[in-house]
Amino acid sequence: FEREGLFGKAIEEYTQAILIDPKSAAAYFGRGWAHSSPQRHEDAIRNFTLAIDLNPEFVPTSEPGERAGLGTYHYENIEIIGAEVESLVDKDFEVIRKPPVSAGSGRLRTFIKNRICPRPTIDKTICTNCGTCVEMCPVNPKAVNWHTGDESAPPTFKYGHCIRCYCCQESCPEGAITVKDRLLSKVFFR
Repeated sequence: FEREGLFGKAIEEYTQAILIDPKSAAAYFGRGWAHSSPQRHEDAIRNFTLAIDLNPEFVPTSEPGERAGLGTYHYENIEIIGAEVESLVDKDFEVIRKPPVSAGSGRLRTFIKNRICPRPTIDKTICTNCGTCVEMCPVNPKAVNWHTGDESAPPTFKYGHCIRCYCCQESCPEGAITVKDRLLSKVFFR
């Protein structure tokens, strides 16, 4: 898929492989390469890190470095130096839990949020209608969905439902979702 430029499809396939075998370093490594673009840099790093954690031999310098006497990548041969973690824990620390404080009426809060908070937008020229953003949206009813029922067109947002978690942007395999500042936030906070 990567050779043909189908990075979104490659990400989907690697994600399916990870669901089947969550300990597949090769799948995380492949998904890391599929995310290798400037706008998906953090996703690539996250996947490469998971691959390396599962199998440190995915770092091409690990074995030669060990042979050269520069250290080891085998966990069982790594010596932890310093205080025991238990000695750093404050046993007298007490978490004080209070009931949540209301941020005002729902309508007013939603009105302000929709006029000031940055919000995700879909670039229809990049979107492939894969539905990853819809699947990843954690709210119910969905903030991003095929609200018209037409799944051949890109999904749309209902910003009144959007909690601004930006899961849609983070999960979009094509990088079609960006976060845009609202006009009032530019006026008041710039």
